Amino acid sequence: MKEEDTKAIPPSGKPIISSRLPKAFSQPKNFNVKKNQDHKDPSRANEYKKVTELLSPLKESSPGANALRKVIQKLECFPQINEKNGSSINIEMLIQSSIKLEEMITLSILKSSCNTGTVRKSLHAPSFKLFATKEIPVNTLANRNRLLDTLKSWQKFQSSKRFMVEVNTSFWNSPEGCVTIVSEYMAGDSLAKLCDSIGSLPERILRSIARRVLIALGHYHKKVGLHGSVTMSRILFDKEGTAKLAINLSNKNNYKDDDLAQPPDLYSDIYNLGTVLLGASLGSMEWLSDIPLFHMTIGSLMSTPSNMLSYCCLFHASLASEGIPYLKRFSLPLQDFLCKITNFSKKTTANELLLHGWMTAEETAGVDLKLKELIFMSVVGSKELTINVEKQLSMLMESLQVVLTGREDVKPPSISTIKDLAADIGVKTELLQNRLGEFIIKS
Repeated sequence: MKEEDTKAIPPSGKPIISSRLPKAFSQPKNFNVKKNQDHKDPSRANEYKKVTELLSPLKESSPGANALRKVIQKLECFPQINEKNGSSINIEMLIQSSIKLEEMITLSILKSSCNTGTVRKSLHAPSFKLFATKEIPVNTLANRNRLLDTLKSWQKFQSSKRFMVEVNTSFWNSPEGCVTIVSEYMAGDSLAKLCDSIGSLPERILRSIARRVLIALGHYHKKVGLHGSVTMSRILFDKEGTAKLAINLSNKNNYKDDDLAQPPDLYSDIYNLGTVLLGASLGSMEWLSDIPLFHMTIGSLMSTPSNMLSYCCLFHASLASEGIPYLKRFSLPLQDFLCKITNFSKKTTANELLLHGWMTAEETAGVDLKLKELIFMSVVGSKELTINVEKQLSMLMESLQVVLTGREDVKPPSISTIKDLAADIGVKTELLQNRLGEFIIKS
């Protein structure tokens, strides 16, 4: 299992104001041809017209727009709703988001990849709160529908269990083939970043991460189904060191029956979490690359006769490999847990693993450290040095002025909000509070 190729890009200086929906790339050259072909068939033409209308950028609403218009605007994000499932529309779908894309100020680019898009750290100017905005290129109707289904299912269940990264809203830019997802900002970054900075994690930390991700998976498996991409990059931490499972927005992880002889079932998520925990216990997934069985999918492993496999699980295959450190130092309960969660023949559910002795034990072997302490060392040690903090702060204030000048609904942020923002951009709370106070008075 290889992590996604991502490249962190340091802040380029002046914050960027999203004055319009982002441009990812132009539509494919054969887009117009396909459109004309679709219109030859009346049924396909009607379907095409309906979808393009629903996914077109929302028009500026007039000052006299009524509640009905707001509901219609919200429904433009959900083209899959039809007569069959219309009766099951959740009222939450009709609630208008208070976030507008033009109100977002980009502070830095957290991650950029040609496969998964660009992730930005963005400040919502009216509320002074931080969010993560992800721009995803989507160039086919099938991918749009798949992404819509994923977002709807995730948003429907995320609030009932606080073990999943919250997706706040989404903006669809149909003509330019781009979707922007606004989600909860996880200041502690990912498990991949933590292992890259710290190395191998102690048992207490592994158990904390495993418990929360298993709860998230158990809930998602029961209500929705397969997550499809449980990796180190999908396990994120907030500033308090709380682990959460992030949504899978990657098209390549949406399986079809004709893609694989045996499409992965729910246990593939459990098995992948097991490989992640095993890699985190070693400090890197690279240690597992020397194990031949690691490169086989769990579907292939489970379809292979047990008498043809030398080991019962990936953990014991790792234990037999020379040069892999730490494994023999693990406590016996952890070893048994890793055997069950990476087993090649016996499927174990998330709820069953939560009742395992290693998960329920009061004590664990190894160093007594809190996840928050490790994350603090990881994030602080990886931050870019700011040459001129005052200049950066001045540019931020200029961007706020452009977005908020003339608005009557601007209210002073709370002390906790100012404290969080100051810590993230690297200035003293008192300094930021004074500058924001001056700006609000002028506005």
